[in-house]
Amino acid sequence: MRHPPAFCCVVIVITALNFVTARAQLSGTYDIGTAPSDYPTISDAVDSLNSQGISGPVTFQIKAGTYDEQVTIQPFARTGNPDDELKFEPSGGAVTWQYSSPLISTNWVVKLVGISYVVFSDIDFVASQPAGILGRLILIDVNGTNISFSTVRSPVLPQSTRTTPRWSGSTSCPPATMC
Repeated sequence: MRHPPAFCCVVIVITALNFVTARAQLSGTYDIGTAPSDYPTISDAVDSLNSQGISGPVTFQIKAGTYDEQVTIQPFARTGNPDDELKFEPSGGAVTWQYSSPLISTNWVVKLVGISYVVFSDIDFVASQPAGILGRLILIDVNGTNISFSTVRSPVLPQSTRTTPRWSGSTSCPPATMC
């Protein structure tokens, strides 16, 4: 029995779709760090966030250690409430998130581009730069709102100012401030 060409095309398309895996939006708590974890690096978690979006509140619990990574969080899809929170926090033990760049144009650890409802909690940020280049910890770019920092520290600040930092979205940052 011969099948018409249109029937064959439909069968091929349906078969091909069976091999494509749809990725669900993120919702809930995810571990970052050494195995067992959902993501081995912060960059992997943020890549997933940027490509998949969220359908509810998301918490990334970062395992104790030092993470030498630079990430950019882009606007991502939100299918749940528009104010569903994205949170980064330690899962136990100290977390240091650091990055060093020899260029002024990329001298930040985390760049937030037009996103809202993000919380960073209990994380030590370090932007170690070559002499003469000021490092920025968090660069808030393009109208971010409802971004909060809870007990975020930087070892370059005097102890008395570590939990009350100044944050900036500017391209330069004066010494002894967190930007």
